[in-house]
Amino acid sequence: MRALISKAAVAERLGYHPGHLMRLVREGKFPKPIKLGQGDAGAVRFVESEVDAWLDAKIAEREPA
Repeated sequence: MRALISKAAVAERLGYHPGHLMRLVREGKFPKPIKLGQGDAGAVRFVESEVDAWLDAKIAEREPA
């Protein structure tokens, strides 16, 4: 089963402002969320495993090869 997490939860986990998080998404630097509703009021959620994979990649970038 795939776990979904809110934009606020992702931002808190990473220590980012939600606006910065969405800027990274628009720039293609962070996994895109999925829309669960319609229109501008629709909820968005991130796939937790994709967020974890992104974070793992960031950690790996700082590790010496």
